[in-house]
Amino acid sequence: MRFRRRHLKQVPSTGLVDRHVERLNSLAYELSLRALDQQERVLGELRSRTGLVFAGSSIVASFLGARAVANHGLGWLSSVALAAFAVSLAPTIYILLPKGTFVFALRGTTLIEDPQTNSLEIPELHRRLAYWLEGFYVDNQPAIARLYRLYQLAVAAVVLEVILGASNSYSRNGR
Repeated sequence: MRFRRRHLKQVPSTGLVDRHVERLNSLAYELSLRALDQQERVLGELRSRTGLVFAGSSIVASFLGARAVANHGLGWLSSVALAAFAVSLAPTIYILLPKGTFVFALRGTTLIEDPQTNSLEIPELHRRLAYWLEGFYVDNQPAIARLYRLYQLAVAAVVLEVILGASNSYSRNGR
């Protein structure tokens, strides 16, 4: 056992561990950056689809609703369809409005101005950036999940609006 210890002490460091840590930190940074970028794209796609739901709901209300009211007056089916239209509008407008709560990027000057990061080596800087970006991702996720639930509510309301509007438009009584 004593020989092994002395032998290990004499082996020069190859830097394999340092290079591994450097690559790991760089990979973690890149993955965190990609995750945050993907999250931003997901929000953009959600807003794009929400715009389509908003437009679709408005078209359904204007065509089917107008026809139903002209044919049958404002009966209970028309009233519920109008309420479904209102329910679809509220979440879509909320989703489409800009929000300042999301963070998808880190300004480069933040690194320059932070006295703790000025003296860091690049691998350690990558490690810290990975944690910062991951924190932004985690902070954004509950709000994005809430927007998705509102989107689902809006879609369900539009489906109800279409069903009620169509059944009222093509029914004989409509009341």
